[in-house]
Amino acid sequence: MSLIDSKSGILLRVPPHLQRKVIELLHYVKEISVDIWKELALCCHDSRLAVDSVTYLLHTLTIWVSSHRSFSQLFYSFLFSVNIGCSKSELAKQQVPERNGHISSFKLDQQSTDLLSRHTVLNQTVCMCYDVLSSKQHMWESLQNAMMNILTTYHTLPYTTIYAVLNTCSTIGTPSNQWRDDFTNKLTNCCLAVLTSTVVGSHVIGNEEHGWEDALWSAAVNLVSQRLVLWEKLCQECVKCVPDLDNVDELESICTMLTRLIQTDSMMNCIHRCTEQLQDTVQTILKHPSLASLETRWLAEFKYETGLVLNQLDR
Repeated sequence: MSLIDSKSGILLRVPPHLQRKVIELLHYVKEISVDIWKELALCCHDSRLAVDSVTYLLHTLTIWVSSHRSFSQLFYSFLFSVNIGCSKSELAKQQVPERNGHISSFKLDQQSTDLLSRHTVLNQTVCMCYDVLSSKQHMWESLQNAMMNILTTYHTLPYTTIYAVLNTCSTIGTPSNQWRDDFTNKLTNCCLAVLTSTVVGSHVIGNEEHGWEDALWSAAVNLVSQRLVLWEKLCQECVKCVPDLDNVDELESICTMLTRLIQTDSMMNCIHRCTEQLQDTVQTILKHPSLASLETRWLAEFKYETGLVLNQLDR
């Protein structure tokens, strides 16, 4: 245990080239207890463990589990913990009072841009490990349950967690897999929170401070463009929440989000196949009393872009 203890273990106290040597000792372990799996996950969240060491650890454990199948379920739980970027106890500490009367019930908890490149690599590596160990259908069922638990239990989500959910769904959740309705609803609400929260930052060119916003926007758009039902439900969520909004800034976020999505090439297929849903959404927004006498650039752009695309689709 002293080798990989997340507080004082050797693994976190030696330089990267020696971390690799410590990790290689796992090849000779006959069993890994629940507590050690938890400690390994905590080590992966710690910046003292180099990102290359984390990926090497994940590959090493994938090989180990392939010959110790009785530990597969514990390994899946370990991978999920690494993927979301923090432990459930840390998630619990970040919770704030639940949001009512807002665009989405989810709130995004900002994190340092320094974490972005590390977490992107870890998410890609975890998804590769998932793919190696099991069929995508079997893995998807397990992952869907785990992600549903996160989205149901917690409503304040750090960037690392929400990125992991979105990107994992895109990578593992193929169209041929079965998507639960309750999970799709939660995921839609999650996408709405991401898209309306990051739409401005993700389009500021050359500003490194918006790295997370750009990554999250891209991850959400990628997922929605792959799953027509998410675009349909996204429009439905807008129709549902807009009449109750009394904050013009939130109306701006929704309008700007829709404007940018309409301008995104990868969204064209969804938009062309769901003309009626888009039309209902636009009409609901424009009926909002706060917009009746408002003259702003974002509203003018929204009216122009939506009018243009709907006219083209009616032809």
